Amino acid sequence: MSSSAVVRVEGLSKRYLVPGSGTAEPLSGSPAMIWLKQRVPALRRDREKDWFWALSDIDFVLERGEVLGIIGRNGAGKSTLLKLLSGIVAPTSGRAWLTGRVGSLLEIGTGFHPDLSGRDNVMLAAALLGVSRAQVLRQFDEIIDYAGIGTFVDVPVKRYSSGMYMRLAYSVTALLRSDILLLDEVLAVGDAEFQKKTKRNVDSIAHDGRTVLFVSHSMASIKGLCTRCIWLDRGRIIRQGSAEEITDLYLQTLVKHTDEPAGPVDIPHAPPRVDVTRHHGYYTVVRQQPVISWVETVNSDGTPTRLFRTGQPLRIRIGFSQRRKRCDYLAVAFHTMDDRRLTMVFSLGGGGLGSLPVEGVAECLIPELRLVSGDYALIVEAGATADGVAEPIDSVSDATQVRVSLDDYLGYPGLTRNQGYIAQRSRWSHKMDPPPEAERATAVPFGPA
Repeated sequence: MSSSAVVRVEGLSKRYLVPGSGTAEPLSGSPAMIWLKQRVPALRRDREKDWFWALSDIDFVLERGEVLGIIGRNGAGKSTLLKLLSGIVAPTSGRAWLTGRVGSLLEIGTGFHPDLSGRDNVMLAAALLGVSRAQVLRQFDEIIDYAGIGTFVDVPVKRYSSGMYMRLAYSVTALLRSDILLLDEVLAVGDAEFQKKTKRNVDSIAHDGRTVLFVSHSMASIKGLCTRCIWLDRGRIIRQGSAEEITDLYLQTLVKHTDEPAGPVDIPHAPPRVDVTRHHGYYTVVRQQPVISWVETVNSDGTPTRLFRTGQPLRIRIGFSQRRKRCDYLAVAFHTMDDRRLTMVFSLGGGGLGSLPVEGVAECLIPELRLVSGDYALIVEAGATADGVAEPIDSVSDATQVRVSLDDYLGYPGLTRNQGYIAQRSRWSHKMDPPPEAERATAVPFGPA
């Protein structure tokens, strides 16, 4: 391993016994032989189909100061990889070398003793990391302040909310100078202020020469924090490279075939059930009362299509039937392919729809589409209002998708990167002469005074 490489993984693999497989029958023999059979598969009559590989032949090297993003669908092996690197789980084959002190933040509920207070758990975690008591006492106030738990520091952590627990766990892991940090969805818990603070902290950790392995489903977080990225699928590395390149390739796999002939997308009616959850700050409803029948997108000529240009009108047609449950509004939300909500339009207020009949077809017109180039998922919702509050009754995630091309909407064809998600036109002007004294006195200064 080179002098600057702090993580080297070679052929790392992990397999698990499939629950309910034939090898679950009791093992025979002496206690010593049973012990050996439990740990040495070759001594048992195992069948290959009784096992599945959570990870298979993983190879990569990380240099000091790199931030590696790990992405993939649920069950791809991301968390298993971090557990192997942290020593929580032993590999079936392969090896991993990690140089330096390793701090891991994998799952809520691991690492802290629930009956101990926040203060005692900080001291315990520091001891497990090999940090002296004198050092942790010097940093104790900084850790508690970063976690924002205040007067709860002497309360048993089993009384903490999930956000409080994660904030304290991250504070201990990040601030006690671990050389290598293993972080699993750390930005999925905590309020917006803590998430911003954590992103800044990860940046400073990398600048200090420490190494971070970061698992996340947020492609924006991966792009913003990571220098490199690994894409896992079914336990294998599909691609690895720069964070922007790999995340873009991964998101393309989530896109439906928008170039196929467009038309109404039928919504299958699952059995009605109540399942309303809060997700990323908005409500997700799982077919509580099926109302939405089909969805399609059409252009200004009324031709069904899923391909649009920025600045063009976009029409969304929604077939609905509310024989089971009456609704008084429809709504459409635009999401990125990694499920970040961009905007949502309602038929309420100035939408102009008015009361809905029992069944029919509603049309939503977006007069000027302002999204930049990319693929977007449309979430369609139907609901009712009570006391001025909109309550969803039926919501269809990823009801359909559209692909948008920015082209020369901003007046220059090359402006296709670093635009965020919204294409905003603007007008600029300048003056050759310096502003008069009166204007200079009222101008807002830039930079430090």
